[in-house]
Amino acid sequence: MAHVFEAVADLMGVPSGDFDLVAQGPTIDPRLGPLVIVQDAPGMPAGTFRIATGQTPTVTYDPALLARPIELVAVLAHELCHYALLIPPEAPPGGEEADEFATDLAVVRFGFGLFGANAAFVFENRLDHGSGTGGWSVRRLGYLSEAEWGFALALFLELSGTEVAPALAHLRAGPAGALKRALKYLRKRPELVEALSDRSRR
Repeated sequence: MAHVFEAVADLMGVPSGDFDLVAQGPTIDPRLGPLVIVQDAPGMPAGTFRIATGQTPTVTYDPALLARPIELVAVLAHELCHYALLIPPEAPPGGEEADEFATDLAVVRFGFGLFGANAAFVFENRLDHGSGTGGWSVRRLGYLSEAEWGFALALFLELSGTEVAPALAHLRAGPAGALKRALKYLRKRPELVEALSDRSRR
């Protein structure tokens, strides 16, 4: 687990050694601490980030995510982005109410958008052939919809000049469709991408 956390932090340019990484227990209270930022609340959060003046920043994670590596990486990237967004002198636009959405957008900016998009909505249908029983489950993670992840990824690919095909090859059907629609929209309106590109160079 520590290796995964270090790898995500390293790719983001964040010093992993500056954090305490803690597996959540069954009774974690998302209201604990002077500043706690919770993902996937209410209920057991998939991860949290908290920091207090003079103390080591702490990232927690749901141990169940160890069996779901894509969701695990998405959660770790999200929590580390909370820390990254504390560094600039200006807060993200939208104020406190938009903080979690801005953090998910930062996940895309730091190159982990595929993980976030693929973890946003997961439907699983299970069948036990031995017992003849089955069922289905739905998990939602993060704060952006699949369409919003697709649009954010489209902007990232256009602004960075990254090839689209590898992204589509690794996306689930929902966000892949959203990405295609967003790319079609943006390529009809190149001035939107140009405006963002000019702003990023200031």
